[in-house]
Amino acid sequence: RIFAVAATAASTKIATAGEDKTVRLWTAAGEPAGLLRHPGRVFSVAFAGASRSDLLATGCEDGLMRIFTPEGRECGRADGHRGQVNSVCWNPRPARGWDVASAGADGQVRLWRLPGRDQPGAINLQPVMTLAGAAGKIWQITACRQEPLLVGATDAGEVILWDTHEPSPLEVLAGHAEAVWAVAVGPAEHRLISGGWD
Repeated sequence: RIFAVAATAASTKIATAGEDKTVRLWTAAGEPAGLLRHPGRVFSVAFAGASRSDLLATGCEDGLMRIFTPEGRECGRADGHRGQVNSVCWNPRPARGWDVASAGADGQVRLWRLPGRDQPGAINLQPVMTLAGAAGKIWQITACRQEPLLVGATDAGEVILWDTHEPSPLEVLAGHAEAVWAVAVGPAEHRLISGGWD
């Protein structure tokens, strides 16, 4: 089974994450372009923008988020979740203080900074903040471009909005009768869409 799919901004490379404990890289023509092995199932993949050289973040069953170069070399690792990492996403505006976020089965979202260019040997990502307040697992997160907001879909049927400068939720939206699996922000960011088990 494939759990997640992502593409670079220019659609020149595609990544698929699956139950077979791998992330497979593909060209736009569908030709194999790499194989990234993990110690557990991989539930999430996300490419950074071209400004970050199309780095790839992966979320794994072993509780780690990993960062890979486009060539498939692991160049970063974030360890902090208790349980699997269900979702990863990049900050569209890293000047806000964090580069990449991870969300897990422990109900937490963690914000991270990539190692600085003055630390060529560093591989561990630098923790910035932990966002709490979810009453259960977090299945997906997405970041807003216009505002410093991060949105999470939870197992408790809630959609949570965080201001990424504060650890507590800005707002908790209830309405689903079952778990919320996915969230998305509209093109103008005037609308929030959620999809759930109900």
